[in-house]
Amino acid sequence: MLSPGRCTRCLTLAVCCFLLSTASPGGSVARADELRVMSWNVSKLTTKAGIETVRIIQGLQPDVACLQEWYVDYPGDYDFDGWVSTAFGAEFVYHRASSGYQPNGIVSRWDILSSGSWPDLQRANYYHDWAVIDLPGATNLQVVSVHLHSSDEAIRKAQIKDVIDYIETNFSNSHYLMLGGDFNTANRTSEPIPTLLNSTNWSGSCWVTTSDGTPTDQAGGDDDTNVNRTYNYDWLIPNTLLGAEIMNLDLGEDSGAYAGGIVFDSRVFTPLSAVAPAQYGDTANGDQDHCPIMKSYDVLPATTLVDEDFETSWPPPGWIDEGGDTSDWSTSQSHSPSHSARFNANGDYLITPLLSNPGTLSYYMYATAGSTSFNVHYSSSPSGPWNTHLPGSPTTTDYGASFKKETFDLSSYSNIYLRFSRGTTKTYYLDDLLVTLGGGAPPSSGNTVKINFQPSGADPPTGDWMRDWGSGNNGLSHVPPYSFSW
Repeated sequence: MLSPGRCTRCLTLAVCCFLLSTASPGGSVARADELRVMSWNVSKLTTKAGIETVRIIQGLQPDVACLQEWYVDYPGDYDFDGWVSTAFGAEFVYHRASSGYQPNGIVSRWDILSSGSWPDLQRANYYHDWAVIDLPGATNLQVVSVHLHSSDEAIRKAQIKDVIDYIETNFSNSHYLMLGGDFNTANRTSEPIPTLLNSTNWSGSCWVTTSDGTPTDQAGGDDDTNVNRTYNYDWLIPNTLLGAEIMNLDLGEDSGAYAGGIVFDSRVFTPLSAVAPAQYGDTANGDQDHCPIMKSYDVLPATTLVDEDFETSWPPPGWIDEGGDTSDWSTSQSHSPSHSARFNANGDYLITPLLSNPGTLSYYMYATAGSTSFNVHYSSSPSGPWNTHLPGSPTTTDYGASFKKETFDLSSYSNIYLRFSRGTTKTYYLDDLLVTLGGGAPPSSGNTVKINFQPSGADPPTGDWMRDWGSGNNGLSHVPPYSFSW
């Protein structure tokens, strides 16, 4: 069993240079309440650590993935932490079988509570893999990743019966369950699907369902999943609890809504800008045998108003870049993974979408040497007038020329826009901004904002005070209500 580990942003030198130099921002952004689950036999990633595979994953942006034949630069086992971080994101964790032939794996945006492998009773030195994922909310996601026999139907039937027994013995049907993998089926009615769906093979009723729909591609609804588009190898099969929450998978610019999920084939998908940085030839790169499949489920609590890492486009959808240009979309400094918002000119403002009931604002900030202040203003209109709110972050002596997290309580406000700008000199980089949903009806106007600020230093007294970072007498002075410098 491989313990799930927090991924780093490192790769072995040769792989790192190639992957990061070819990766570009983009991808189809999921809804806040959308769970995207992928299954993909990645065919050993034999070339360039699977840069084509990386681009497709970056473009589709799954939250959870079942992987089969998962090596990096087969036959060697190189930096899985770095590969996952590059393909999925720095916050992702994973389980991968620690032994056996053609190992499976499971990748997750959220913490893996437990994970493991169990031996395939029908084939020596093969394993099936599982993980329990801590989804937001009260219900966990149990994931099983399998790779069934490629040529013998009788063995596949026996394998799936073993999988049924393991699921019933070790998992709970009161939590979400996803069975994903390469079943090596010729079509949608081939064994072991009838065996899997036959309730007599379960101790009670059948847990799983295919009624949530069949993934298809964009061109003509082809549901074949091998690269030659002739066989239905790959599956995502939920339990009925999860299957009832199926939702249309919407990748944005393609104007498509895939009711049963997508078989992604870069050769027929348009426009590829909707799934950037994926490229036309990535599916048929000479090493892949399979297309990835992905489904969406409406199961996540809507707890965020804004979750912006500045990786997709500039300005981000719904944001306003007032007085700036695309040079404000920077790769010079980033918290994760490669882009941030840069502020290096006076009169350059970045304005959020409407925040209807905000709870907490957090972001990561990097300040260069000699910086003065960073401003956050608020207004009921994106065109102002702007009220002073949290103007002035600590100078670079507090940031130490590195990204530091800042957190503010916005629960006293409703239906506001935030405007970010630098002070008067130097350059700031803003990244990984999150605004959570407030816990209830916001209070009426006239309340004093509460601030929880991360850098060290004595908190100012309660009341209408400001901290002037750089003044004497501990930097405290009295100011009128609703004006804070922090």
